[in-house]
Amino acid sequence: MNKRFREGDYEARHHSPVWGSRADFLIAADISDAKGPGWEQLSARQLEQFKFEICCVPFFAYGFALGDVVATDEDFVIAATETDSGHGAYRVWFEEPESDAARRLVAFLDRSDCLYEWSSARLIGIDAYPLAFSQDLLAYLVEAENNKELIYEVGKSPPRSEA
Repeated sequence: MNKRFREGDYEARHHSPVWGSRADFLIAADISDAKGPGWEQLSARQLEQFKFEICCVPFFAYGFALGDVVATDEDFVIAATETDSGHGAYRVWFEEPESDAARRLVAFLDRSDCLYEWSSARLIGIDAYPLAFSQDLLAYLVEAENNKELIYEVGKSPPRSEA
């Protein structure tokens, strides 16, 4: 049974998708949990009627990353991944918006030419690509979390080795 968006459902949106210039469509990922129904609106490029390339870094949906090609149902809700892009996705939460920890992370990402996008002043989605960078990024995030500077999670693990 397909679920549909209903008025009052939580909906996360991407205001500045990293590949926004490629995007020509909005698809949805079901992010419902024990708290209730929820959706993440993902910017995408339409390849076929129900086939899309994800053009943003998911903030809440698990198992998807920038560049993945996905199939949707007739309501444009993701049903399956058709082609894995080889990208990973991390999310980082800062207790304090505009903190020194946030500035240090952004400086690290900028030095690495990494793609990222902000959901809010406290939540950032990070594209973990290529593999060498994703390993450095993970080491940075683990150390920063151990130092209680941020909280991170893996939205989609990057591949363990180059294909």
